[in-house]
Amino acid sequence: AGVKHIVKTFHGMFTPRNKLQKTVQGLRRRLAGLAGTRFVAISRSVQENEMRTFGCNAKLVWNFADETGFPIADVSVGERMRKTLGIPDDAFVLLSVGNCHSDSHYKIKNHSLVINALAKLPDMIRRSVVYIHVGAEKEGFPERNLANELGVVANTRFLGSRNDIYDLLCAANVYVMSSLHEGLPISTIEAAFAGREMILTNVQGLKDFGGVIMDGITYCELTPESIAKAIQEKMESMRLAAVPNLSGNLSIREDALKTFSMKVGVAELVKLYSGRV
Repeated sequence: AGVKHIVKTFHGMFTPRNKLQKTVQGLRRRLAGLAGTRFVAISRSVQENEMRTFGCNAKLVWNFADETGFPIADVSVGERMRKTLGIPDDAFVLLSVGNCHSDSHYKIKNHSLVINALAKLPDMIRRSVVYIHVGAEKEGFPERNLANELGVVANTRFLGSRNDIYDLLCAANVYVMSSLHEGLPISTIEAAFAGREMILTNVQGLKDFGGVIMDGITYCELTPESIAKAIQEKMESMRLAAVPNLSGNLSIREDALKTFSMKVGVAELVKLYSGRV
């Protein structure tokens, strides 16, 4: 109907449940490709998964976000947010952003890993740690229940859905993602724009950040012990740093802007839709 270029973007790691589903999904991709559809993957992990699983040759166009709403972290904004939340100035704050309202989201985001890690910290260290989870929670509040069972309720804040993510990033020392896998999460890109150091699980869709951002990321295995160790290492490195704990890391932001800015992403998509690549 007059449409010259069709682009389909894969945002996640599609895993077929069985051989039939794999065959059907692969056939759909091949037929669409023969009809002129161009395929895009938002991360190298997604790109490799499409080729490996379905034989689909997707072009890499990195996921991107609007950096204008996430400047380098402002210390004064962070201090105000901590005061609002009743968090001490000297607390070491971890932040995760992600909805866990459905069974699949709850499983993939895997925030229980961080809660279990809190319980693995030595008592003297855990006293100064606060973990903030922003996002819709699963019915029955299993994360809160786990925190209660492990005796780390005092170390957690469950804030639900909010629209002041930048302010919360300013209040945090470290951004944490404990997912089982991802596509390339916008929330982590936003954290990088704010210059926040990160603790990430070494999984598809998160490991991609390590090839772009050269500083400030600690990768962990999918165990509470690995996360707990990373928390302690971040606390120690920031204690020894010459800059205030809430200052953003400018090199993280600069690296992120080169690949994940809206200007870069939109320019790549314009090339695709105009048929120039």
